Amino acid sequence: MTRRPTQHGAVRSYQNGCRCEACKAANATSQRNRRARAATDPNRADKAGHGKASTYRNHGCRCEACTAASTSYQNDYYERSQTR
Repeated sequence: MTRRPTQHGAVRSYQNGCRCEACKAANATSQRNRRARAATDPNRADKAGHGKASTYRNHGCRCEACTAASTSYQNDYYERSQTR
């Protein structure tokens, strides 16, 4: 199966594996907008589940459980990066 050519600077091109600057910028903008939309609806954080670093990051939830999970994740990431 051959893929149809896609236009550079589009999210679909990035999803198909293109990593040119235009496609990376389009994907970054798309993800930033998705996170902004998710942060405006508290029900989405409830659906995603509290107490996870991803809920803190993706849904903008700043409850105590999500903040603690994000802090723990960041500390673990730092420790892993220091042992390399």
